[in-house]
Amino acid sequence: MPECEICGVEVVEIYECKECGTMFCSNCGDPVEELCEFCSEEEDW
Repeated sequence: MPECEICGVEVVEIYECKECGTMFCSNCGDPVEELCEFCSEEEDW
């Protein structure tokens, strides 16, 4: 199973951030926007 690069948990579904390329789980970002939590925070500025 794939592993989230942010929290390290093995998950069924993994997503790739469109900004930085980090592979993240649904708890560590927004799958709909395709942004990890770090890039999502940057967009809120």
